[in-house]
Amino acid sequence: MFCPNCGLDLNDNTRICPRCKTQINIGSNGNDSQSGWTQDNIDGNSWGNERIADGGLYGDSGFDTDSGFPGDFRGDDSSDGFDVDVHTGNSTFGGSYSSGGTGNKPPILKLFGFIAGGVCLLAAIVSLVVFVILPRIQEKSDSGVPTDSSVDQSNEQQYAEENESSTAEEIGPTTAAKSHEKDFSNVSVSVTTIQPPVLVEGTMGKSAVNKVSADSEAGSNSAQLIIDDDIKTFWASDANLENPSITLDFGSEKDASIIEVRLGAWSSESDFENYGVPTSIDLEIDGYVYPLSFSDSMTVQYIVFSEKVEVSQMMFKINDTNGNGSAISEITVYY
Repeated sequence: MFCPNCGLDLNDNTRICPRCKTQINIGSNGNDSQSGWTQDNIDGNSWGNERIADGGLYGDSGFDTDSGFPGDFRGDDSSDGFDVDVHTGNSTFGGSYSSGGTGNKPPILKLFGFIAGGVCLLAAIVSLVVFVILPRIQEKSDSGVPTDSSVDQSNEQQYAEENESSTAEEIGPTTAAKSHEKDFSNVSVSVTTIQPPVLVEGTMGKSAVNKVSADSEAGSNSAQLIIDDDIKTFWASDANLENPSITLDFGSEKDASIIEVRLGAWSSESDFENYGVPTSIDLEIDGYVYPLSFSDSMTVQYIVFSEKVEVSQMMFKINDTNGNGSAISEITVYY
């Protein structure tokens, strides 16, 4: 007998064509292409059986080599109107019918998927803005060019912090044995090596000194050299004199807020080593005495008043130095 599909010469007992895998109906001697089983069909009001056309169960190939099932289980295009696909789970009988396989998802599930995706995207955008973009904008804003007020506040805060860590407590006055023209009892002073912000900004003026006098001068190193605005010149006392003093005379009442001092001989490093640097000085104004301590290094130091004072004279009495004699290069009073 012959295969009804490909025409291959077959043995009489062959059930499946070895070439095309078509099932052979032995009862029809290989000439009947019907599958041999029926399905119920309804015609009007009467029931009947309809024989399924060729390959109705096993399809055109009769065997699915990919899936391993004995047949493709895909229906044919015959007039029986019945079609089954076990791979997709879709079956049709006289029209489209979904059997609950892995076909297309319902529209409601797709809608939920789009909504969930949109929510995740929105959350990602919000997180990016809050945790990345806004901090960078704030950082750029903080690192931008500051205003004058912010500069003043920053300088004052920095000065306060550094001054607090680099100086002793503010020093209150004691009194000398004479009457006072003004009340400076609540005025205190501090000594620092940090330049006050008002001097950095250059907004303070200098109080002019009319003359300087000292109870000791060594050679040509007169006291007047203390106010000549030249750090290469200096006043020096007699090495044998203990506790020398110098007096600044303003000629009239002048305001004072900060006193800048360069203690020692700044003309050269060797002079700085040879002449004594004052380390303890009593500052006296109008009978009020402020005992002050200074560094013996070649650095500018500042005497800062807690509030502006009005004076006509200042006296600096040197109590101690780091060597023989005393030397001072410059004293400048700012109001």
